[in-house]
Amino acid sequence: MRAFIERNLQSVLNQYLALDPESSKRIKAIDNKVVTIELLSIPLTFQLIFTNSTIEICKAREKPDTIIKGTPLSLLRMSLDKHHRKSFFADDVTIEGDLELGQKVIDLFDSLDVDYEEYLAYWIGDIPSYHMGQLSRKIRAFKSNVTSTLKDNFKEYLHEETQIFPGKEEVLDFFNDVDQLRLDVDRLEAKIRKLLKEV
Repeated sequence: MRAFIERNLQSVLNQYLALDPESSKRIKAIDNKVVTIELLSIPLTFQLIFTNSTIEICKAREKPDTIIKGTPLSLLRMSLDKHHRKSFFADDVTIEGDLELGQKVIDLFDSLDVDYEEYLAYWIGDIPSYHMGQLSRKIRAFKSNVTSTLKDNFKEYLHEETQIFPGKEEVLDFFNDVDQLRLDVDRLEAKIRKLLKEV
């Protein structure tokens, strides 16, 4: 049963990577490297072996170059959240061995640039694929617009209505005043020293 799951997972993963032609170059950069993944809560251990522009998934049998340990949820969160890589070194996800290799494995998936519209066109035709692509872009644009608007409104509310946080201009004015005060103090100190020398 395990071998069946590994074979299918390996096939799906390599097909997905093949959708981005550049991924084969990134895999070649880590050719013959072995990464062991330990899923802590299941528990389950398997290896990713990078060879010939593909990834082989198998039961742990080689001496790994890198070991990544974490719960399935923590590893999934890490893979989805590209902007918070500190979670990679948090308590719930650890890495042992070659840290640079671990980062290259993450970059392999982060850097994927898949043209889903072209892929869909192969299966459903150009016109339906184009319309689905348009719809997907509109949904992403709408989501981005709503998120941006909510952020702006929230900032405005904090600065203008509650006045919990000062506005950007107020902060800059404060820093300018501090700089000016520092200059004035330096000038005054220089004058005092000059007067003391003359006495």
